[in-house]
Amino acid sequence: MNGLASSVRVMVVEDDARVRNALAALLDGSPGFACAGACESAEAALRRIPNAKPDLILVDLELPGQSGTDFLRECRSRFPGLELLVLTVHDEAEWVFPALAAGASGYVVKGTAPAKLLEAISEVRAGGSFMSGSVARRVLRSFQPDPTPRPEVAPLSPREQDVLTRLARGLKHAEIAAELGISRRTVNTHLYHIYEKLHVHSAAGAVGKMRDNGVKH
Repeated sequence: MNGLASSVRVMVVEDDARVRNALAALLDGSPGFACAGACESAEAALRRIPNAKPDLILVDLELPGQSGTDFLRECRSRFPGLELLVLTVHDEAEWVFPALAAGASGYVVKGTAPAKLLEAISEVRAGGSFMSGSVARRVLRSFQPDPTPRPEVAPLSPREQDVLTRLARGLKHAEIAAELGISRRTVNTHLYHIYEKLHVHSAAGAVGKMRDNGVKH
């Protein structure tokens, strides 16, 4: 590993071994950066953080066991000095907003050029924030009024109603998937459509809109 004292020490949390190894190689092969550990799960990373002493953690959101979003939240609570940067394939609202709310200081979509990823790491480490273009536009749109009138609540499909009902009961995504016999990815897709139809950006917002407007459940 790059051992220069001035290097930004970056821990990688990524369950795909090929991606994890590529990121570690990029960090160790780039001046000013060093890989402070490459972990396949949130649980493994939490065990290593005290000894590895990273400056920043690069976090995938789809992890086995504890989710990336829950990991962000726990890191922000236990290690408040750590910088947290998301690296994921997802730029949909149901992934972006919970991750930012959980404590991520930046959000990069996979496929970003290596030089741009290193720029993002440097920006976040310096106390700034960095978001891929598609993510930044989604965040900006969330603060802008829609100039075209839309119905307050668009009708949900029967399966979307099933998902929202279970969300209102407090079930986690994995529990909803198990009850309905679908994958977690499918649950997330339904949630994206629910958020779009109800004009909200979070599970709490969707449940509140359901109760306030009498969405069938």
